[in-house]
Order: sequence, then structure tokens, then C-alpha cells
Amino acid sequence: LGKELAACVGTPEKAEMMETRLSAVVGRLVFPGGLTAATRHAGAEPLATGRPLPYDESTLRVQERKWAKGGGSEVVARHVERQVEKAVEARGEKVTAFTDMHDQAFYTKRPAHAGPVGRLGNKILGATYFGLTCIGLGETGPALAYSVSWHKPASPLSDGLTVLHADPRRRRWLLSWIRIHNWDRGGNGLKVRRWALAMRIPYLTLSG
Repeated sequence: LGKELAACVGTPEKAEMMETRLSAVVGRLVFPGGLTAATRHAGAEPLATGRPLPYDESTLRVQERKWAKGGGSEVVARHVERQVEKAVEARGEKVTAFTDMHDQAFYTKRPAHAGPVGRLGNKILGATYFGLTCIGLGETGPALAYSVSWHKPASPLSDGLTVLHADPRRRRWLLSWIRIHNWDRGGNGLKVRRWALAMRIPYLTLSG
């Protein structure tokens, strides 16, 4: 994977460095306390990367932007797809997709209001909403992060589902390999369910 990401940004000779930075990025993202807590607890990062000190946050963000601009997101997605395919072919695993939404608050340096947020020091201005899709292998297997999309606050889950299936290649792969697609109640409206039916998505959600 490091070789493919290095090729994306035009530096194939730096494949080993890319692999190290990728391990630092993933380590911070999967930390159970979130990115902020992971940054604070990054003292364990050298154990994964072999560096004497953790990477600075800005260094990793710059690298992530370079990967994204060079097509790195597609490279990672295809890597996850290959993992799923190998598991299915080797062990006959059942594969399930899960889509939900999550949000990230924006904080300001000066006091600002967006609601009753006094306990936060009146320093919260708003929030960004994301649609997140993971792929689960088997009944108790690992969950692989597959897609993240950024949306307006109004309908992030339905927007996330639409974006997930907007790319024809990705849609074909999902329909070929995913046994059933679960999503939360934010996508149980009649309009969303009719859309899923028309797209021939084998889905499961709450019914209102």
C-alpha cells in the first residue's frame, strides 16, 4: 500500500516513508477517543513508526491532502475491497456494510454562540456532519473503514448513501460483494427506501 500511495504523489522512491506515515495516520484515526485524544496520547506512536518522536499533526495533514489529490483515497478503497474479496474467497465470509453519520464540532478562539453551550465556554460555533460506511467480515470479524463523505447538516445519512453509490465502479463492487447493507434510522424515510429499491440495494433499516 505504501508503494501505491508513493506513486500517487509522484515519489515512488519514498514508499517506505509513506508506509510509516500511513501507520501514524491510521493509529490516530482508530484511537477510541477520537483524533484529538489520539493526538494527546501519541506518545505510543514511535512504537509503530520506529521514529524517536511522534509526527506533528500538521505534517500528517499535509501528507493526507497530497494523497487525496493524487488519488490516494481510491487506492485505499481498492485495498480494502481486495481484503474483503480474499476473505470471501478463502473462508466464504458473509459481508455486511454499515452506514451511519457522525459529527465534528468546530470551536472558535473567541466566544461564539450557536445554542445552549455554556458548559463548553460558549466557544462552539457549529458542526460538520459526515456519512461513514464500514464493511464487516463475518459474524464477529473486523470492521473495515470504507467511505467517509462530508455533508450539510440537513440530511447527512441519506446524502452519505447517495454519495457512496454515485461512483459506478464502487456501486458495482458493493452490489457484487455486500450481502446486506445496514443503516441507521436517519435513512428510513420513504424517499430513501424507494431510492434504495430502485438502486437494487439489499438493505436493512428501521421502518416508521
